[in-house]
Amino acid sequence: MSVNAGMLLNDLGERVAEDDRRALGRIAGNAELTVSLLDNLLEFARLGRARLQRRPVAMAPLMHAAWRELARAEPERRLFLLAGELPGCAGDERMLAQLWTRLLSNAIKYTRSRDKAHVEVGYGAAQKAYFVRDNGVGFDMRYADKMFELFERLHRDDRFEGTGVGLALAARIVRRHGGRIWAESRPEQGATFWFSVSGD
Repeated sequence: MSVNAGMLLNDLGERVAEDDRRALGRIAGNAELTVSLLDNLLEFARLGRARLQRRPVAMAPLMHAAWRELARAEPERRLFLLAGELPGCAGDERMLAQLWTRLLSNAIKYTRSRDKAHVEVGYGAAQKAYFVRDNGVGFDMRYADKMFELFERLHRDDRFEGTGVGLALAARIVRRHGGRIWAESRPEQGATFWFSVSGD
């Protein structure tokens, strides 16, 4: 549907009235969102069934690979990463790679309104947990628990795309590892997402 609507816009060009152009644009956007949502839901279900392949995992390379891919997708942005020490753990490497992608993607998305996006990652020895911290828009802590549930989005702003599944996927990965995920934030003062991995 999104491809057909986009092709129609391209084919008709200036012959399309502005109202019709907006309507076709909404159709294309909604179709893309639907496809993305279905993909995410299938992944959410698959994560619940997939066998956990627990083995020693070097976390730093996984995080850096995820960051490079995400930053490459937004070359116009000024994205800065401060990477602290990330000790290894025992876990499923493929799932943990996706976890880093989900959390870093979330940080990049919610710093979109900032001139410079600063993302810091590290490990808190006291918490025995990894963290992803950003200088983004933040959120009200009264709703912190909801964000890890399916379809819960704290920001309905059009600036921030999403299906409401990304953080639920992250939480499912953490829980499959016997760990815990939580967040700390204040509105307009950035956010910090923490996660632990049992046995790390």
